[in-house]
Amino acid sequence: MVSNYRALVADGQVYHWDLRTRACFHKAVDAGCINSTSLSTSPNGKLFAVGSDSGIVNVYNREEFLGGKRKPIKTIEI
Repeated sequence: MVSNYRALVADGQVYHWDLRTRACFHKAVDAGCINSTSLSTSPNGKLFAVGSDSGIVNVYNREEFLGGKRKPIKTIEI
């Protein structure tokens, strides 16, 4: 069973939730984001990507992000 869930809100905040406790255990801002529009997680859960309406997609290493490293490992401009 997957115990973590990532949700995104329009202000660029990335929230990590524990589904067992229904509590947010981590919140941080997507780097350089003004208006986030999408979030996707890799099949193994190690990476996640946040897209914005400006056409920028930031890819993060989940463990590094939770550990305090807010710099994306890759930024893609669409």
